[in-house]
Amino acid sequence: NFTPESLRRSRECLEQAIALDPEFALPYVGLADHYLSQTWVGMPADEAMPRARELAQRALELDPDLQEAHAMLRIVAATYDLDWKEAERRFRLAMPREPVPWHVRSWYSCFYLLPVGRLEETRREAERSLGDNPLSQILYWCLAIALDALGLEEEARAAHGKVVELDPQFWLGWWQFGMHHAVHGRNAKARDCAEKAFALFPSSPHNIDRKSTRLNSSHANI
Repeated sequence: NFTPESLRRSRECLEQAIALDPEFALPYVGLADHYLSQTWVGMPADEAMPRARELAQRALELDPDLQEAHAMLRIVAATYDLDWKEAERRFRLAMPREPVPWHVRSWYSCFYLLPVGRLEETRREAERSLGDNPLSQILYWCLAIALDALGLEEEARAAHGKVVELDPQFWLGWWQFGMHHAVHGRNAKARDCAEKAFALFPSSPHNIDRKSTRLNSSHANI
């Protein structure tokens, strides 16, 4: 849910898994993902991303072929280092064969294809991931952003609606849905979504910003 409480609980579970079996590689990637998620609730990237890199590298020490670990290092390379060549190299290591874990494909879609503007591929990979995990609000969230970027307003709106239908407590889904409405000039609906996101996570810098912004026609086009 990307709230401080949910992230605290996830960290406790992952650290317990590592304590129970320090040689099991996958929880290290999970903990790296935890730090990546912390950037959504206010942790500085300079604090979170080096820790995510360190944990993913530890996972690779334990399992050099672990797809999830290569995928996490791809995220760090792309979003923190802005090293797109390294991100592409890690992509090849993360997805050398089928089956590809759904979250690895999702990370590829959201954190590599989308930022470099390969929008049709972003959509295709998100839809493939949904075939493996059709109840994931995160996957619909990624698909909705891709559809918005492609200019497919009605399809994007349906995907945004699916996000909050699957998890009405997912503040990030309401926040992004509000942005979608604002861009298309539906200011009342944008405000309603922003209010829902703010109620779920009032201390989020994103929600405070959206709530304090008057969503008139000029702001909606920013």
